[in-house]
Amino acid sequence: MAYANHRIAKRNNLTRYENLSLQFLFIYHLLFTWIFTSFLNSHGGDAIKYWNLVADASQEAQTWMQYWGNRTFFIQWLNYLPSKFAGLNFWAGNMLYALCSFLGFRILFIYLIKNSHKDLAISWKGFLLWILLFPNIHFWTSGVGKEALLFTAACYALIGFTAIHKHYLQISLAILLAWWVRPVFGAALIPVFYFALYQSSAFKKSHKILISALVTAILLYFTYQLTIMMHLEAYDFKGLQDFISSQFLFLENFQATSEIPMGQYNLFEKLIALFFRPFWHEINGFWYFAAAVENTTFLLLLIFAFYKSIRNNASQIPPALIYGVLYGLILASLLIFSMNNLGIIMRMKSTYMIFLYITAAFIIIPNDKESNI
Repeated sequence: MAYANHRIAKRNNLTRYENLSLQFLFIYHLLFTWIFTSFLNSHGGDAIKYWNLVADASQEAQTWMQYWGNRTFFIQWLNYLPSKFAGLNFWAGNMLYALCSFLGFRILFIYLIKNSHKDLAISWKGFLLWILLFPNIHFWTSGVGKEALLFTAACYALIGFTAIHKHYLQISLAILLAWWVRPVFGAALIPVFYFALYQSSAFKKSHKILISALVTAILLYFTYQLTIMMHLEAYDFKGLQDFISSQFLFLENFQATSEIPMGQYNLFEKLIALFFRPFWHEINGFWYFAAAVENTTFLLLLIFAFYKSIRNNASQIPPALIYGVLYGLILASLLIFSMNNLGIIMRMKSTYMIFLYITAAFIIIPNDKESNI
């Protein structure tokens, strides 16, 4: 992988500093594989169950193809050959998933570098790299689990949206992967695709309508399948409310110490809880501390980005980051009505918050008309 990083950096005309930064990002990410493995071995978790193929045994599968399915079944299907057939241990499985998720980091890093203006100072490039080093996403994507696949799928889809006519196969595979791993994440990419399609100048209007009709037909089928998975009995507002209530009740039955009363919050309180909890007084262990630091940093990034925007000298945001913000906001709007467990929220938002962080950072960095000092 390190050699592949070097070759890809050279192919994309990255400088020596940028090449070294990519390799540092790779080593840093792999370090979290050790952290993830140690943490799960000490505290337990879904990742171990995924690797041992016991997270969901309702299929009573005995052979590889009997594990086939979506969501947890798909993860167990992926794990069957390396875990059960090849006999690799949990650490090796985490390494495989970490390598997979690094593909997302690599394509995102290269996209950011290529879309920064050529005279950007090294210190500001280091600033962008620092954003990519936030620990929450590295922790959750460095081991066996859905987040590693979802993050890579999102990166390939969002960057693919910048040139749909060239990357239609990449986009299709990325959306299908996201859908198969966690359907709502795949579904959230579809509205972003529509937005990118109508922003594109590579298609005639008639072609856009035809493509939209085809994608809409596929989306309707996926949506129908999603409602079956969700056991949504009525397709009206009351049916949706009943589902939200049942989802909150289901999570409350676990009696987790990190439960949040989202059902009692107004919309503003829900958004604050999603984006900025845990608060500093809620810190309970290192990962809550890291999350609190990350949330505070995001708040500061937003303040500086807003200040620079009102001064009308914000840097132009690359298209993929705009798509990433839209994707993140769609998912955030879904999570606030379906999740009331802080631990699950922290894990789920790790795969999309990075796009909001980077977008805020990109607004802050000097544009091509400003001094780099």
